[in-house]
Amino acid sequence: GGVNSKSRWSSTLRELSSQRIDLVAIQEHNIREDAKALNSIHFLANSHGFIFLFSPLPNGKRVGGVGILVKQETYATFENPRFRSHRTGGICLLCFQTHKTNMKFASVHAPADSKERVAFFFKSIRSSVDESTILCGDFNCVDDPYLDTRRPSSLS
Repeated sequence: GGVNSKSRWSSTLRELSSQRIDLVAIQEHNIREDAKALNSIHFLANSHGFIFLFSPLPNGKRVGGVGILVKQETYATFENPRFRSHRTGGICLLCFQTHKTNMKFASVHAPADSKERVAFFFKSIRSSVDESTILCGDFNCVDDPYLDTRRPSSLS
């Protein structure tokens, strides 16, 4: 599903475009380093007026990955845009300047395990996030973990 499903990805891009959305943080895209699939994903994004920047799954991981989808028109207004991703695959950042202000847009997918999550936030990504960062993502922090992991999916 998701980004790897051409029909779902195309439908999502069409909807985002119709809603005039400029920046989207994407988590759990499950993209691997497959040239054919990557070309298709980028082609569809470009054909709907977007640039797709992403961090592929780290070696040994089956699920995860983060990305940022940017409207081409919006990207063109950014001064000195730079994209970077963390080796864990859990965060990617688009750093840029707009109206003489430095900004960062971050897409985060935090580990589900609480000990790993604490290390992720306080060690792995701490140096990447500051007051200029718009932080978006799946933080895997819920009030009741039992309800989050044990209830049937509402997307049937």
